[in-house]
Amino acid sequence: MHADEDRFSTLDSIDVNKPVRDRIREIHAVKLASFPVSCTLEKFVLLKLPRQCLWCCETSVSVALSLGLHGLSWQKERIDVDELLAAERNGTLFTVYYAEKRGTDCVIATIMFEAPSEDEAAEWVENTRILVKWYSRVPMDAQRHVHVLLDERFEHAMQMWQLYEKLLKLAGIECHILPLSPTTYGLGITKDDKLPEALVLVGDNTTLDNLLNGFLQQDQETWRYLVASISIALLPSTNDYFDATLSSVLPSTVICNIIKRKFRAIDAILIQDKGKPARVTCTGCSFGMLHPAKLLHHPLLSMVAWDTFVDPKAFDPYEGAISQHQIEVSSPYHRGHKRNWSGSFEKKTITTNLEASKCQNLVSVTVTKSTLFKDIPKAFLNPSDGMMDVRLVYKKSTLLGTKYQTNFGKCKYLELDNALSLTVLPNFVMICSDK
Repeated sequence: MHADEDRFSTLDSIDVNKPVRDRIREIHAVKLASFPVSCTLEKFVLLKLPRQCLWCCETSVSVALSLGLHGLSWQKERIDVDELLAAERNGTLFTVYYAEKRGTDCVIATIMFEAPSEDEAAEWVENTRILVKWYSRVPMDAQRHVHVLLDERFEHAMQMWQLYEKLLKLAGIECHILPLSPTTYGLGITKDDKLPEALVLVGDNTTLDNLLNGFLQQDQETWRYLVASISIALLPSTNDYFDATLSSVLPSTVICNIIKRKFRAIDAILIQDKGKPARVTCTGCSFGMLHPAKLLHHPLLSMVAWDTFVDPKAFDPYEGAISQHQIEVSSPYHRGHKRNWSGSFEKKTITTNLEASKCQNLVSVTVTKSTLFKDIPKAFLNPSDGMMDVRLVYKKSTLLGTKYQTNFGKCKYLELDNALSLTVLPNFVMICSDK
């Protein structure tokens, strides 16, 4: 009964003000194992204060440091358990790594303490590792490991990876760099292989698309299992702007989410063209002029039709709760449980054709799940609302010259010229994100 009592007391402590996805993750941590009470610590240590200037002496202050269910705390300060990442020791000194929130992203920060002895310093490091592992829903007897693919299109992919590899290893995660392209990896892995905790892709959105299309070249039973079972972390190969719904503007945020196993399901878009193999993209595609360079581009076709064109405002009545639960139970650490993507590639019924008069002035059609535009509010984009975001641009001739008018909406199915069709694939892939 002691373990059950621990579980109940832990459930009572879950912060109801946290986002729904985080609360579900904490519930699954409790479901997988009781809170490891043995990792709690409370002892006096020296807090090493940073130098105020180059010629100032390093100073220390004695504090009562406490490690427990809610994280690491001292005096009036606390690093929440959700922000703890790892720790390392150098003699009696030990350094704690944590995620420092900055809006929707975070940076990796450190704080240093000094214990009375090397054994005590080692105890702080080990107990921090245990707490992080439990909160990340990993059994204590499991060895964490990830696969890493470096997109050869980016010459700095290895340098970007090496910036963060050490922190993953400090968190107890084995990192296996595979000399394979994303497409080759997708073609080669099978449902009988031991799947990694996460697949880290160092590249861009096309890297992810290539991996998914590699999966699709396998038999249907295999690819349906793989897309529902492999969690993918997209680490941008540069610090340039990145589509925020697929990854993060900051690579450090992706690393933090890998360590804490923060994944969510996102939609993809199926592209079917007569006589060609079906392809999927998590970004989108564009037809006609005025297209962003990030998207797959095609010439504008003469007929546009869809199933239902609805208000562009994103709406998720359950805040992702249902899909997040499915993500957690499909974890490789839920032994014996296997999950398959159960959606369909079938074409939907067309209900609306764009009027011929409007088609004459139509210069661009953009279908996306993640690309931000200056004229589309970010709140309209939801990576898992089961809808595609459609942007129609019309040309209007006025006395003052040519102007362009943009209409927005969402649909599940779009057809162009009775030949090319685009279909949303709800919750098609698991991506590393805490949003």
